[in-house]
Amino acid sequence: MTQLIQISINCQHENNICQECIARHIEHELQDKGNIEIRCPDEKCRSVLTEDYVKKLSSETIFERYQKLSLVSALSQIDDFYWCLNPNCDSGQIHYEGDAAPIMTCQSCSKKTCVMHSLPIPDGSLSCPQCANITETFDNEPREPTTSQRTNPQSSNKTLKQIQQRKLRQTIAIDNSQKRQDLQKEKNRQMEEKSKAYIDSMTKKCPKCNANIEKNEGCDHMMCRAPRCGYEFCWLCFADYDAIRINGNKYHNPTCKYYA
Repeated sequence: MTQLIQISINCQHENNICQECIARHIEHELQDKGNIEIRCPDEKCRSVLTEDYVKKLSSETIFERYQKLSLVSALSQIDDFYWCLNPNCDSGQIHYEGDAAPIMTCQSCSKKTCVMHSLPIPDGSLSCPQCANITETFDNEPREPTTSQRTNPQSSNKTLKQIQQRKLRQTIAIDNSQKRQDLQKEKNRQMEEKSKAYIDSMTKKCPKCNANIEKNEGCDHMMCRAPRCGYEFCWLCFADYDAIRINGNKYHNPTCKYYA
């Protein structure tokens, strides 16, 4: 008989899930959703599992994944922390200069990253291609000198440089804003796709009343919540749980993993 266990020290409800199911729940949250805030699957509880419970209830490989995602999340919250964009490097570091000096050299692999545009710098190059393109555009733009600039070339050069720098900052700000919007749109699109895939994988029809059921708890023992239904069945093979309760697991479908 499957043993039901306590999921978290914060859970106040009766033990209603087996260790195998909670292990699958933890793996799904980490591997499929990249979520480190793993909650109790009981819809009336939803308390967050502490690290020691995640370690206790999951495999060694999954717990290592949990620790890595937790570290990445913590580092990403630090101001002025940037990840190296070399695809063969998983390091990162503090870069206090930010946009004022956007080229960061990784202390781990020595590759360069532009933190302003989130671009890797090609080997042998000292600047970001996108920054260079913007600067070149302003350098090549024709300008009509003012009267004071005609009579004072030194003042003209200084003023022109200030205008170029100001326009460069404005263009970079607009460029960064558009890039953030594009990234947010892409994130929203990916989240919609993941949500649809999650709903498709977690929703089935009740064998009795044909109502849609979303699996929001970890165990495969399901109960239809539709009005005047309450049918209990196995999520995997749709076997009637009344028969299973009375006669045992031989009433699961022979292809079901619970069949015995």
